[in-house]
Amino acid sequence: MKTELALYRALIAINIPDSKAHAFAEAMETDMRTLLATKYDVNKIHHDLMAENSRLRSEIDRARIEISHVAEKLTVRTGVMILVAVAAIIGTMNLIN
Repeated sequence: MKTELALYRALIAINIPDSKAHAFAEAMETDMRTLLATKYDVNKIHHDLMAENSRLRSEIDRARIEISHVAEKLTVRTGVMILVAVAAIIGTMNLIN
């Protein structure tokens, strides 16, 4: 409200008609309340983004651990498959000879 009054007075001081000065001051005040971010707004967004960033980092860390476990399982399974294949080849070679 202070801004609207100050803007209105400034417009009246430079000989803008009363009705136009009032309409302009009201429009500016409305726009400033709805379109502009205050320092509080920016700080809140910053805080929210930092919290979301921390949450995402934790989720990424959990995903990395899970991927590591899956990689270990795949390594073991691949080793077992190679061992079985080699044993099958050796067994087949022994049967042929």
